[in-house]
Amino acid sequence: MTQQRASVHTFSTKDMPGQRQYMRSLAWRLLYSGSFGAGKSRVGCEKGLMLSLKYPGNVGAIMRKTYMSLRNTTMQTFFRYVMPPTMQESYNKEEHKLRLINGSEILFLGLDSDIKIGSMELGWAYVDEAIEIPEDTWVMLDGRVGRLPHIPFSQLMATTNPAGPGHYLYKTFFLSGDKNNEVIEANSLDNPYLSDDYRAKLTQYKGKYYERYVLGRWISYEGAVYDMVDPRSVVVDAFKLPEHWPRYLGIDFGYSNPFVCQWWVDVPQDEEYDPKDDPFAHDRECHCDSAERGESALSPMSLHHYTRCMGNYIRGLYMYREIYMSKRTVAQHAITIKRYNDPITWAFADHDAEDRATLEENGILTVKATKEISPGLQTVTRQFDQGRIHYFQGALVEHDQDLEELGKPISTFEELSGYLWSSATQRNVREIPQDRDNHGMDAMRYVVHSLLGHEAEPQEVIYQSRAELQDPFDQVTGIIVPQNRDWGISRRDWRRF
Repeated sequence: MTQQRASVHTFSTKDMPGQRQYMRSLAWRLLYSGSFGAGKSRVGCEKGLMLSLKYPGNVGAIMRKTYMSLRNTTMQTFFRYVMPPTMQESYNKEEHKLRLINGSEILFLGLDSDIKIGSMELGWAYVDEAIEIPEDTWVMLDGRVGRLPHIPFSQLMATTNPAGPGHYLYKTFFLSGDKNNEVIEANSLDNPYLSDDYRAKLTQYKGKYYERYVLGRWISYEGAVYDMVDPRSVVVDAFKLPEHWPRYLGIDFGYSNPFVCQWWVDVPQDEEYDPKDDPFAHDRECHCDSAERGESALSPMSLHHYTRCMGNYIRGLYMYREIYMSKRTVAQHAITIKRYNDPITWAFADHDAEDRATLEENGILTVKATKEISPGLQTVTRQFDQGRIHYFQGALVEHDQDLEELGKPISTFEELSGYLWSSATQRNVREIPQDRDNHGMDAMRYVVHSLLGHEAEPQEVIYQSRAELQDPFDQVTGIIVPQNRDWGISRRDWRRF
C-alpha cells in the first residue's frame, strides 16, 4: 500500500528501529550509516533539535561539506519537517543562526573552511553526508564538541551514505573498537514509510550501486565509474531541438590534453515524452516527408518523427555538439564556439582564471562549474541510472587525428567505458577516478552537477505516521517536547542524558 504524506512536523520512530536507537544513543560519537531513503537527514536534525530543547542555552551546529549543499538539502529537511515555528524566536540570515525560545542556538555551516570551526564551543554537532568531509575536519570538529560547561551531555553526530572500507569513517566506527563510538546501519528497505513508487525506483539500481545505495553496504568499487551504463544505449539519433529549450556549455581547458567544449540541451519537464504514456503510440502511422525524417545529411529529423513516429522517449539532458581537440589555443577554440551562435543560458567552465578570461575577451562569458568530484559523480550516476543523459550521434565537430594516432579517446563518448576508478589512495582515502582520459567526463560532470547537484540526494524521510503522539512528559523532565513527536525516549532515558 502506498504511504500517504504526513503532516509537517510529525515524527515517529515506532517503526524505525535504527532511528530510535540513534535518538537514544549516549555515545560520544554517533554515526547513522544508511542508503537512499533510510531516514538519515531527518533523524540527524531531530536529534539536534531534541538536544537544543533539552538543555536551554545549548549551542549546536548542523553542517555539510559546503553551505550550498547544506542549504539545498539538510536545511530544507530541518525547516520544512523538523522545526516547529512555535519554538523559533529568531533567525539571523547573515550568520545562519537560529535562536530557540529557550535560548538555545543552532548554527548552519558549510565545512569547506576549517577556519569556521576552529574557535567554536559546541554542545552538539551534526554532520550530514559525512563521507564528503576530510578526516582532519572531523578531528577538529570532535575537539570543538563538549566545550560548554553548563551542558551535561554533548555529542558529535553524523549521517552518511556508505563509502568504501578504506574510508576513515569506516575505520573509526567499524574497526577501531572504541567504545565511545557507535554506528547504526540501515538500508532503504527498512523504511516502511517510503512510497511504493520510490521502492520500485530503488529496485532499478544494479550491482554495486544496489549494494551500496539500497542495501547500505560499505563496499569498494572497481573498474568503470559508470558501470551501470551500456554505452550503446546512450547514443541517439540527432533530432531538431526546439529553440526554447535551455542550452548549456561544459568546458574543460587543455592544450596538450584535449580542450573539451560540450553543448547540452535540457528537455523541459512538461515536454518530456514517453511512448508508454501515449495511447496512440502503436496505432499512429508516419506521414512525415523526407525532410522530417532527416533523410538529408544537412538536417536532422524532426522531434515529432523521432518521438511519435519512431517511438523514442525524450527526457533529461542531450549533448548535441562537441569540440574535443588538442594543440589549439583557447582563443582558437573561442572562434569555433562563436561560429554556432547558440543561445546559451550558462557556460560552466573549469576554474582556470586565464583561460576563462581569454574566452571572455572573445565574447564567451563563463561561470565557475561546481567541481566537487564525489558528489558530482553521484549526481551523474543517478542521471545515467534514470536514463536522463544522452549523446547525439555525430556530435563531434572535428576529429583530432593526433589523438587518434596515439590511441587516445577522440570524444566524450569514447572516454565513457574507459573512465575507471583509481586504485591509489589519497591522504583522506577518498575514492576518485583515474586522472587520465577524463576531459569529457569532467566537462559532463560540470554541467550535470552544476545544474542538478541540489537533487543529488533524494528526499529521505517525508513519509511518517499521522498518529497524534501522546505523553511528551515535559512535566517530568522540564524539556520542551513539540507535539506529534515520538523520539523513542522513555522517562528513564531522559534522565540519563
